Amino acid sequence: MVALILIASPVVYVLSYAPIVKICGDTRQFVPDQPRTGAYVITADIQEPLADASRYPAYAPVDWLIDDTPLREPLFLWAEIWGVGKAFEYGHWVRNPLPPFGPP
Repeated sequence: MVALILIASPVVYVLSYAPIVKICGDTRQFVPDQPRTGAYVITADIQEPLADASRYPAYAPVDWLIDDTPLREPLFLWAEIWGVGKAFEYGHWVRNPLPPFGPP
């Protein structure tokens, strides 16, 4: 039983991020699907909640999982199921606004 709790707790923690953003999400300006360049246009009439550790500091480790591991796509899919997929994409974009320098 203890082993099950130790295994399930991190999974529940990671999967709880999308529902928390859905339930508690405030709205911030959203930059629609545009290429990641230094120049972009903010469209003021589109509002989405922002999924980012600046709003939810307890979920900073999950933001790291989204930014730096292959779990990004499954977590984006989970967020899409909860209806906050764009919030997760925008949060990722805010944390990583420009593509890395160097050869592709």
